[in-house]
Amino acid sequence: MNAARVNEWRRRATARWQALAPRERHALRWLAVALAVAGALQLAWTVDQGRREQRRQLPRLVADAERMAGLVGDWQALSADTPAPPARADTLRAAVEARLGELGPGIAARWEQDGRLQISGSTDFARWLRWTAALHREHRLILDSCRIVAAAGGVRVEAAYAAAGGPR
Repeated sequence: MNAARVNEWRRRATARWQALAPRERHALRWLAVALAVAGALQLAWTVDQGRREQRRQLPRLVADAERMAGLVGDWQALSADTPAPPARADTLRAAVEARLGELGPGIAARWEQDGRLQISGSTDFARWLRWTAALHREHRLILDSCRIVAAAGGVRVEAAYAAAGGPR
C-alpha cells in the first residue's frame, strides 16, 4: 500500500470514530477490552493444556529414551564384536552333524554344493528353535527358508541354513 492510501484510511477511520456518540465510543472501548481479556484467557488456557499434556507424556518419553539408549549400547556392542572367521566347510559340517542328534532321530541333514544346510524331519518345535539359535550363535548359520507343519508329537520341519553374510 502506498502512503496516500494509508493516510486516507486513517482520515476516514478518525472521522467515523468522531461521528460516534460518546456513549457508543465508550461501549466500543469496553468491548475491545473484553475481547482482549477473552483472547488472553484463551491463550493462557491453551498453553496450560499443552503443558499438562506434555507433563503427562514426559514419563513415557523418558522411558522410551532410556530404552533407546540401552538399545544403542547393545547395538554398539554388537558392532564392536569382530565377526567370527568363516569356518572351514569340513569343520562346520562335523560340528553341525555332532549337534544334529539334539533334534532327535527323525531329522535328516543334507549339505548343498553352495554350502547351505538342508534339514527335514519331525522334532519338537521348542527343541528345533533352541537348536537353530545355537547354530546361529556358534557357527553364524542363519535360517534362510523354513516350512513348519504340525505333526504327531511335534512338528515337521523343512529348513535351509546359509552362512551369515554369504549368498542367499
